[in-house]
Amino acid sequence: RMAILQQIVEETKIEVPNEYLKLIAENIQSNVRELEGALNKILSLARLGELPTYDEAAKILQVDIESKRKKITPKKVIDTVSEVFDVKITEIKGKRRTAYIALSRQVVMYILRTELEMPLEKVAREVNRKDHTTVLHACEKIEGMINDDSRFAEKVQTCKNYLSQ
Repeated sequence: RMAILQQIVEETKIEVPNEYLKLIAENIQSNVRELEGALNKILSLARLGELPTYDEAAKILQVDIESKRKKITPKKVIDTVSEVFDVKITEIKGKRRTAYIALSRQVVMYILRTELEMPLEKVAREVNRKDHTTVLHACEKIEGMINDDSRFAEKVQTCKNYLSQ
């Protein structure tokens, strides 16, 4: 993502500090179009006069991130994971604990927690679980699997990409 942003900045011939690019790259992880959009906001302000301060740039990006989060609902997350992992919605919300169903449910919990920043208890309720510790365990497990298994990481990223469209 940094390389893409640096290339765009080079083409525009406008000086943008690397810390700004890093801010964009770390906060916009869905697709290239959104990366370009965030950078273009900063570049537009720079063309109008002065480059915004780092804090102003962070606020501009935060507004974009927050508005995207508001569009993503728990139902949308469950529907998306259901489709990508080929598991029925009733199974994700159900009691069955077969490995693949449980994994899909854990991905839902992970995305609700990380992308929507929902409280643990609320995440648990969305998938009909009683306890917030189930959500903690799910998030830890999915993070570990994302780090260890690139194919699984791609599948989770596919879910996130669908959600951000």
